[in-house]
Amino acid sequence: MSDLLVTGYYGFNNAGDEAMLAGMVQTFERLRPGLKLAVITGAPAKTARRYGVAGIPRWNPVAIAAAIRRSRLLIIGGGSLLQDVTSLRSIFYYLGLVQLAKLLGRPVMLYGNGIGPVTTLPGRLLMRAVANQLDLITVRDPLSLQALRDLGVTRPRALLTADPALSLSPPPPAEGRRLMQAEGLKKGDGPLVGVSVRPYPGGRRLQAALAEALDRYAARYGAKTVFIPMQLPADVQAADQVRSLMRTPSRVIASHYEVQQLMGIVGQLDLLVGIRFHALVFASLTGVPMVGLSYDPKVDGFLSALGRQSAGSIEDADGERVLAAMVQAWESREHFYAGLADKLRELRDLSVHSARLALELTEGGRGSGGQA
Repeated sequence: MSDLLVTGYYGFNNAGDEAMLAGMVQTFERLRPGLKLAVITGAPAKTARRYGVAGIPRWNPVAIAAAIRRSRLLIIGGGSLLQDVTSLRSIFYYLGLVQLAKLLGRPVMLYGNGIGPVTTLPGRLLMRAVANQLDLITVRDPLSLQALRDLGVTRPRALLTADPALSLSPPPPAEGRRLMQAEGLKKGDGPLVGVSVRPYPGGRRLQAALAEALDRYAARYGAKTVFIPMQLPADVQAADQVRSLMRTPSRVIASHYEVQQLMGIVGQLDLLVGIRFHALVFASLTGVPMVGLSYDPKVDGFLSALGRQSAGSIEDADGERVLAAMVQAWESREHFYAGLADKLRELRDLSVHSARLALELTEGGRGSGGQA
């Protein structure tokens, strides 16, 4: 019997999704030592080893149904799982699991999710028909609350918490220094700038803007640039496209690292320029000033919660604007440090609140506490 069964986009070498799972596992272990967790994943053996959970194969409906029967609660884990921008497959898959769990008499929770966009008629009809059967909904940003209202999801009342990865504890700085040394990277007289990029169709303008800003920043401050992929191999290829347009030297970390290791590496930076949402989360958790470019409203929402603004969207990226944001972030870093602790404490508490509500639900409560 598992206490909790968690599903999400796990087991696919995406550090952001793995960070959310790691945050959930760490939080549940702190709140309820000995809790039995099972995870539906694309890599059952690897996930089981990595997190000390039972791994359930993502594409095995018989195993999934058996795992749901053995669980006390199905958790649809963090991330933008309920959307149909890429295709309808994601929304069909996760709402299908919701329906299966309800048929088997098990409660279901959305845990710190980002909702939408859901734009197709089948997607909107499915959301209204199935999501209203959920037992508990927590979302990571106000826009997701509004998306649920727009989709006609009115019960249960959705609660605003925060991204599950924000409950992670950063590793000791010494671990990050060790990994950087192993990569042959060390700080010089100027700042060490990390860059996290992702593939983007037709992204030549974005690549050129980043290359221009990074070159000009390096010339101005004597900075070193290192690209930190969050998903292999796609982010390495995206990094190489930017690097091919740069005039100044740069490095790309192409090795696979676990979540805590990547966070340790980010913690050794002096500045992060990020498109990947969870690279920005890692920077906040390790106290690194950041510049974010928005590919999704969740990026703007997160930066706003930290008192920052994005350097624009990836569609209209401008090298001058990115450079100005980098300069401002570096020159005002002491102000960033001063206000970070309180903002992070609030976000961390909200992230942990999702776990507390989940545990209440397994104990027969309705998980009704929280913010509307």
